[in-house]
Amino acid sequence: MVSMEEKIYKPREFARLIGHSVFTLQRWDRLGILKAKRSPTNRRYYTHQQYLDFLGKREAYPHSEDPHLEESAYTAQTSHYHTFQRRKQMRIITIYNKKGGTGKTSCATNLAANLAALGFKVALLDGDEQANASMLTLPHRYQRPTLTHVVSENVPLLDAMYQARRNLWIVPADMHLTRAVEYIHGQQDFDVLCDRVDDLQADLEESASEELPWWNKPEVRPRDFKIEPTTQEEFHTHPDYLDFLIFDNPPNPNALTTAMLYASQEVLIPVELEEYAYQGLAQMFEDIQRKFRRRQQKLKITGIVPFKVNHTGALTVDYLSSVWRAFPTLTTFSIHTDKTIPNAQAYQKTSFEEDRSSRGAKELFALALRIAGYQGKIVGFDDCKHCAHARELAQQAEVVEV
Repeated sequence: MVSMEEKIYKPREFARLIGHSVFTLQRWDRLGILKAKRSPTNRRYYTHQQYLDFLGKREAYPHSEDPHLEESAYTAQTSHYHTFQRRKQMRIITIYNKKGGTGKTSCATNLAANLAALGFKVALLDGDEQANASMLTLPHRYQRPTLTHVVSENVPLLDAMYQARRNLWIVPADMHLTRAVEYIHGQQDFDVLCDRVDDLQADLEESASEELPWWNKPEVRPRDFKIEPTTQEEFHTHPDYLDFLIFDNPPNPNALTTAMLYASQEVLIPVELEEYAYQGLAQMFEDIQRKFRRRQQKLKITGIVPFKVNHTGALTVDYLSSVWRAFPTLTTFSIHTDKTIPNAQAYQKTSFEEDRSSRGAKELFALALRIAGYQGKIVGFDDCKHCAHARELAQQAEVVEV
């Protein structure tokens, strides 16, 4: 039996215990304020003695007016306090749907590449052994490490990143990705990606504090942006910081899916419109809640994206209306069926690279702008009249119910 003095905590456990974020622990570790221990496999951990020491220092400053009390207690011992800068945190988004064929990979690859075109630094993890998202690395070639090695061999995420486009890094999948799934299931280590992401954030530098040049403009034109290829030398360079980390989930749920969810802060759900689509979404939310019930962790639903919307179907508006009615604050604008999207994937491109004037490319670029938080006008992007009608029907139904 392990005594309390010998008890150790993973970074997330320790963060919850002391009432701070993992991000704060990483900053303290970097500055030498509260150093993490390292296991023989280079995993970070904290001891119970460190917890007791932490409590002692907090009690030593009971009347501090600093809103970050514990940080004051620790930083009172160091001259580095005045150099603290509030870092813009990396957003971690998983593209999730329990069903296959809903557009997860198309959504993930286009969102990641479009965010990169906007000037953000983005990493995309390919969780599908078919490696469709990994095809963006072409014409460059990768061998190892891949996501398989990150999960099953403790390879740092940073070492498995390849810059496929300017500002866009891919952590590729391979045909042996089932090894990663088996490792997680066999070890019951569903926090393995949490640990890898924690280590990644500790390794990254502070992100750029200045705003992107287009951010405060009242309107932007997607045609003013471009997705740039990389040279062979750039392909093998690593990011110094990241604004977004995006998970492309397996087509069907498995142990890797759970690990990706646990390592995420947000979830974006592409959904195909069909009968009872809203009921399927409700069941999916219940499943997510079940997974997180015993975890002191919240997962934000960033949006529900109606994908592959085709208004030639007689009931499409009704299905879309039911989703809007059930989730009015979460449902985004629609991504319509457009041959540009599958054609681009066939040629290892994004829709914006294939044909930036196409409907699908414009809608996917607009989605990236909205996910980034831009609230201005997007020139050339117009709301679909059928989708607008579906929203009106949803609002009318709400009025009738009231």
